[in-house]
Amino acid sequence: MNGYYVLGLHGAPGCGKGYLGEATRATLIEQGIVPNEEILYISTGELIRKEIELKTEVGLQIKRIVESGKLVPDQIVDQLVANALLADAKVKILDGYPRNLHQLEFLKKQLEGKKLQYLTVFRDTDVELILRRVKNRRICKNCGRTHSVEDGKCPACGGESIVRKDDAVIEDRLREYQENTAPLWPLMDQLGATLRIDGSIEAKDAAKQIVQLFF
Repeated sequence: MNGYYVLGLHGAPGCGKGYLGEATRATLIEQGIVPNEEILYISTGELIRKEIELKTEVGLQIKRIVESGKLVPDQIVDQLVANALLADAKVKILDGYPRNLHQLEFLKKQLEGKKLQYLTVFRDTDVELILRRVKNRRICKNCGRTHSVEDGKCPACGGESIVRKDDAVIEDRLREYQENTAPLWPLMDQLGATLRIDGSIEAKDAAKQIVQLFF
């Protein structure tokens, strides 16, 4: 593997992009392709939560926006992603960004003139399968790790398992995805190599297909 890569993971809410990202990271490490310290996982949700937890100026602004019931503006999300992309890591796994045309245009500008190869993975998942997965998905109240309801408690820290707030409104999120994000897929093909993954395939098996994009 030569150069620096941005691996964009795309798919409807609840399709398992997070699990797919973790499996891809593990496969890259297990196969000796990239060491753990050279892989950066970028999730807009995690970036936002981190700013709030650190109580930065931006974090306090985000907190006020979220508490008012509004969505975090694209301009804030864009800047958080741009800052994360500056990190010196061989592989940056970008989870669920861009989500609309504005974010796509911003991402293109971030890639211009940089020695970054962009790889796009689309996870095509049936809506009924997504709804079944979301029904069984939980998040740790303490550390934020996503896991299964069957775990009972967080497998990482033993914390309390709760339903994700966005999972409670999954049908609204799926409609928003179909209106704003799904139409971007043909445009994403222009950024670099692409791979479409059947959403019913186990994440570890899909990850084996994904790592082939790096060669």
